[in-house]
Amino acid sequence: MLEIAKLGIFDSRGKFHNLSRTPPRVTELIELEYYLSGDGASFVDGVSYPHAPDNLLYVRPGQTRWSTSSADGNDVHFTCFYIHLAPDETLLDLTRDIPAVMPSAHRAEIRELFGELLRLSAVRGSELLLHSRIYELLSIVQTDARAYRMNLAGYSARVPYDPAPVEAAIRFIEDNLAQPITLADIAAAANLSPVYFHKRFRLRTGRTPREFLLERRIARARQLLLTTDLPVSLIAERCGFSSQSYFNDRFKKVCSLTPSGYRSLRYVPPYGSSGG
Repeated sequence: MLEIAKLGIFDSRGKFHNLSRTPPRVTELIELEYYLSGDGASFVDGVSYPHAPDNLLYVRPGQTRWSTSSADGNDVHFTCFYIHLAPDETLLDLTRDIPAVMPSAHRAEIRELFGELLRLSAVRGSELLLHSRIYELLSIVQTDARAYRMNLAGYSARVPYDPAPVEAAIRFIEDNLAQPITLADIAAAANLSPVYFHKRFRLRTGRTPREFLLERRIARARQLLLTTDLPVSLIAERCGFSSQSYFNDRFKKVCSLTPSGYRSLRYVPPYGSSGG
């Protein structure tokens, strides 16, 4: 069972003012951070990694880490989402191949998942859903790690590493979730043939275009369910599902709740609230 030690958004300026280097510390937890902005670098076991936006940092228990400012800066400066988990042998084994730092190809999904984790952490009775979202986050990180290793290992000799076509396809998907998108449509947005695009997309994201499209539609639906009062039928339409029944079926398979059941989470009082 997952044990969450810390979860939140961190802004180093609130803690490291007028400090160009943080004191080294030996980690006791599994630490995952997703950088939103910043300069300077984090060091893990003496190796420097930049605080670049959309970089993922993964630190295991027992590693030594510290951070530094940029060459011309006086303060350590970065902001990030973070989650720290209690050490668990099974979890450490499942994530053993994740590098200390890598760029993410799933920026929108990770940002949305962290936002959802923060919301769910304040909702009483949401532990199972919260844990399922953490496993979903770790799965995406593992997918990024596989693609990162494949590129480092020279797979780019067969499939040249150029993120631009896939990023163009992802933007097209995000902008057209309500439309009946086909593989040919997405490939055209990337200016590639459907067969070649399919290979490039899967190498870069770890998912087929169809799988990715469904994930983004479900993510958009989750957001609308929690932040609007739109009818479920209209949400299904706005997220590109052909019918409400099909939407209900796919949503329940992915989220383990019906859309209405998921929406009800926002009405559950947070921990420590005094109910009437």
